Amino acid sequence: MTQPTTQMRLAPGESFALTILGVPRQKKNRRRIGINPHTGKVFVGQNDLYARWVATARFEPALPALLVWQHDSWHRMSRAKRKGRRPPDALIAPGPLRIRAHFFRERNVGDFDGYLTGLQDLLQRRGVIADDKWLTPDRCPPLDKDASNPRVELVLTALEVTTRGAA
Repeated sequence: MTQPTTQMRLAPGESFALTILGVPRQKKNRRRIGINPHTGKVFVGQNDLYARWVATARFEPALPALLVWQHDSWHRMSRAKRKGRRPPDALIAPGPLRIRAHFFRERNVGDFDGYLTGLQDLLQRRGVIADDKWLTPDRCPPLDKDASNPRVELVLTALEVTTRGAA
């Protein structure tokens, strides 16, 4: 049984700012192809640089240790063991959010969409949000270079919940 964590419920228009320290990485580039030693089947694996960023990224303010532990344990479980189990609660309660991210990269390479996709998956993997389907990008800010202090500065803002067909 997992211990409950306190979720933040953001009212519409309320924001939560977060800085992720470390070199931001794109998820879609440099994928590797491997062979499963047990089945012999070919698979496409995750980018090593992206996987290292997910494992070592530091958040400011720091995420609660229990939340990090719960989500790391959940993602290390095999899919068969996860089947039928509810994932641990995220830091921010599920609901529509606008994400405004400013990337400070080590080098001037890559595109905004690649970095944003990696960031959304990182936020979900580390337990900040329940599912990246709730995120709507605000705009496409410039991608800046800061080799001495690479990071991502982001603001999550709660949006009004709307229903389809409402007048």
